[in-house]
Amino acid sequence: MWQLVVIAVIVGAAVMSYNSLVHLRETSEAAWADIDVQLKRRYNLILNIVETVKGYASHERETLEGVVAARSGAIIGTLIGLVGAFGAVQLVKGLLYNMQPVDPVAFIGVLLLLIGVAALAVYLPARRAATAGTEGRLIREA
Repeated sequence: MWQLVVIAVIVGAAVMSYNSLVHLRETSEAAWADIDVQLKRRYNLILNIVETVKGYASHERETLEGVVAARSGAIIGTLIGLVGAFGAVQLVKGLLYNMQPVDPVAFIGVLLLLIGVAALAVYLPARRAATAGTEGRLIREA
């Protein structure tokens, strides 16, 4: 009788070992499947990153081309301004060549010119504000 008990214990141990090994195999396969899913996901994300970088590179290229064009325009404008300033200096120098250091006509002329420019600088924005009719709009909204 005790032989049947020993055989039953051995068979039970074998069945438990087999079930344990099957469980470990299933757990291992599930873990490898998870790793496979993560690797595929990472591969897809890398493709998305590559596409994003390509789009950003084209944006950077367009921006750089715009900056280069703006710089060349600024350099050309600076050169034109320098030539114009040199011409204006030569013109003023020619006009003021025979002028005395204290010339009342020149002082009065410059003073009238500055007053006229200041009046124009104040008048134009005031005229634009007056024709816009913002006061009426504010009253109607309130």
